[in-house]
Order: sequence, then structure tokens, then C-alpha cells
Amino acid sequence: MDSIDALTTAIENFEGSAIIVTHSEELLRRVCHRLIVFAKDGAEYFDGNYDDFLEKIGWDDETENDIKEDKKEINSQTSKVNKKENKKQRSMLIQERSKATSGLKKEVEKLENLIMENEELVETLQEELISASNKGDNSKVIE
Repeated sequence: MDSIDALTTAIENFEGSAIIVTHSEELLRRVCHRLIVFAKDGAEYFDGNYDDFLEKIGWDDETENDIKEDKKEINSQTSKVNKKENKKQRSMLIQERSKATSGLKKEVEKLENLIMENEELVETLQEELISASNKGDNSKVIE
């Protein structure tokens, strides 16, 4: 919006003529006093601003409706294909992930069990150290 405002201000302050190619209706309304409208059958000159053009001639609704219908049909066809293809790709991806992670899951489980065993060993050794320390058994503490 800021860029359109800045461009509009610059064009309004410009002393000469300008040829503008745009899809911005705001820009068309604010600075364009004559139009060359490109439609399906070619180009047409209109001596007036954008609002006058819309009021007197307007856009060809039939052409817009045809384009909309064509787009709907294409989207419908591609969405059916895309849905099937997406399901197939998703299924393949899940299978690949499952294969890749199954070995890792087993390794993680194995390592977690090893960690638990080592934690139990540390706890047992800590209890023995405390007991030896309380008894004053320095050789056992050093061991």
C-alpha cells in the first residue's frame, strides 16, 4: 500500500505524460485519465477514467465467467489426481520413515536399558561408599 501511495504521489506531481501498466484498481482510479484496455479480442482505447470505463463499458462478464469455469474444471481434475498422488506419496513416506526409524528405535531402547542399569550400579556403589566412609574403612573408600 505504501509503495502504491508513493508511486501515485510521484505520478501526480510529474509534469509530463506517463504510460502505466497495472492491475491495481486504486492506481487506475487515482492517476489514469485515459485507458487502453486489453481484452480477449485486442486493445481498446477509452477516453475517461477507470470508474467511467466500469460504468459505461465494464469488463466482459462472459469472458470472466468462461475463465472462472475453465479454472474450476482444471482445479477439479488436478485436485482428484493430486489427492490420489498425495495419498500414495504419504503412504510411501510413512513406510520409508518406519523402516529408517525401526532400527533407531531398537537402538534407543537398548541404550535406555543400559543407562538404567548403569544408574542402578552408580546408586549401589554410592551406597557402598557412604557405608565404607561411615565405618572409617579408608581402603574400601579408596577402592
